[in-house]
Amino acid sequence: MHLLRRLLSLSLFTFISVTVVAQDYTVAPQQLVARVFGMVAAQTDFKLRYHESQEPQERTFLFDPRRAGGHAEGALEMAITFSTDKQNMRLGFAGDGAMFEVFIDGERLSVNSVDGGGPVRKDYSFAVFPTTINMPDRYADGRKHTLELRNLVFDPEVASPGLYLSWLLPNGMGHRVSTGQEIDGKQVGYKWRTPGGAWQAPTLPAIPESGERLDWSDFRYFTGTILAALRDAEAYYREPRYGDYVQRHHDFFFANRGEVARSREENGFRGGLFGHYFRFLMLDDFGPQGVTLAESAAARAPFPNHPLANEGYQLANAIAHQILTAVPRLEDGTLCRITPDSFTVQSDDLFMANLFSVRAGLALGREDLLEDALLQSVNFSKYLTDEKTGLYRHAYNTKSGQQSSTIWGRGMGWTMVVDAILLERLAGRDDPRMEQILKSFQSRCAALLDYQSADGRWHQVITDSTTYKETSCTAMFTYALATGYRMGWLTGEKYRDAALLGYRGMSGQISTDGTIAGIVQGTPILPNPAAYDNHATRKNDPRGVGAILWAAMAIDKLANEKGW
Repeated sequence: MHLLRRLLSLSLFTFISVTVVAQDYTVAPQQLVARVFGMVAAQTDFKLRYHESQEPQERTFLFDPRRAGGHAEGALEMAITFSTDKQNMRLGFAGDGAMFEVFIDGERLSVNSVDGGGPVRKDYSFAVFPTTINMPDRYADGRKHTLELRNLVFDPEVASPGLYLSWLLPNGMGHRVSTGQEIDGKQVGYKWRTPGGAWQAPTLPAIPESGERLDWSDFRYFTGTILAALRDAEAYYREPRYGDYVQRHHDFFFANRGEVARSREENGFRGGLFGHYFRFLMLDDFGPQGVTLAESAAARAPFPNHPLANEGYQLANAIAHQILTAVPRLEDGTLCRITPDSFTVQSDDLFMANLFSVRAGLALGREDLLEDALLQSVNFSKYLTDEKTGLYRHAYNTKSGQQSSTIWGRGMGWTMVVDAILLERLAGRDDPRMEQILKSFQSRCAALLDYQSADGRWHQVITDSTTYKETSCTAMFTYALATGYRMGWLTGEKYRDAALLGYRGMSGQISTDGTIAGIVQGTPILPNPAAYDNHATRKNDPRGVGAILWAAMAIDKLANEKGW
């Protein structure tokens, strides 16, 4: 009750009446955690269900002669109606045992063959295709054109024949062209026929899934973040059901990993359930996902024959290996991405790497991970700090030497969360970089106060009050401010009050059944603030759920330790 009274006392920030706040806008943090967890648990389906693949209908088209109605022998034809206005495009081809001729609107462009398997994915929308041909710019006029692969023949000696096709931008990223054609009234991405036969639609494989595309049981960074937050909630509230959920998640992954791998091998599929695990290239493919695996493996260390101790330990160390040796880095060791152009330092990646490096580094006794976490926090500050505001921009591009256009809320929020975690968990470490990270954290917290709205929330573009108010970044800043004030890094009641007001604004977006409003969907680097404002929110988007759980616990800890 003391905490609720303090929340209600912040009337100077808002015109909402005390009665409305008490009924609709304020809920005790422990109750809020339980509500949100209830929503997550109710929507998690720990079962494999087979659904028709949609991957070939997006950026990459897969033609599998085994699905060509039994007509795999002899020459086939494949046709795609497309339109694009992008210049300097290339067509990328990959696969096994295929020979073909490429035509657009009847013009013969090339004769090609492919071997060696499917494209090698390196990043979101970026994959290496061993064979590429230039597409003449006259076909990039926004009108409909027809791409044909004629005399398409597959080697009968190849066990898993197939042909992948993608339109590629000049930087190598896949481009989603507009396709649209019908067969018997059905919209299809492409069509095929045998010589002299009628055009037919492709039969897509049924692949293992477990519900909607952003699935709560998948191996994704947002599920790893939720599991890490629930592990904290289990310890803080001494509530075993949170830990039980974490364990069920691990069990589901290890029990079904082999079946999903078999299906992927059979269908040549690149997406689907556990797709990020099987890609295992980018930080959000594995970083946060490894935190509770490492901590659980360490907890089971006295029981080396426990199967999950072995599997979890092996996977956690594989993740550590990827972060330390395989993820692209700049010359100074800063982790980066190879897209969208050259090598890009992206704010999200500080969280994706350092949540694992700090927590798994402590759990597994890996000093190399802790050292790298310090390096990343210092270097990300160097590349992303906006000179005018002191906040972090979304990204830095090494090719242009310029920061990206916008100070995006959640991107900045991830850096605040993970730096607070690092500072708290490595407190007392004798290293000058700790002081550098603390000063950067303090500077960003001070700057954030100027951009908090009257109802406690922050905006999608932090520095632009015309953009919508966004829930996940509000949770992240609430966590950072509450933790900083509780730990003594931030002095002055203004930080405490901003944290409490942020919690009230965040909790006002969460209904009694745990449904969450106002979380922005996954967000690429966009060209201007207006583009970020046009990027939609999604009810219960899992990308913000872990932060909400952490924010609620941070407010609870603040209240308890300050005796409110």
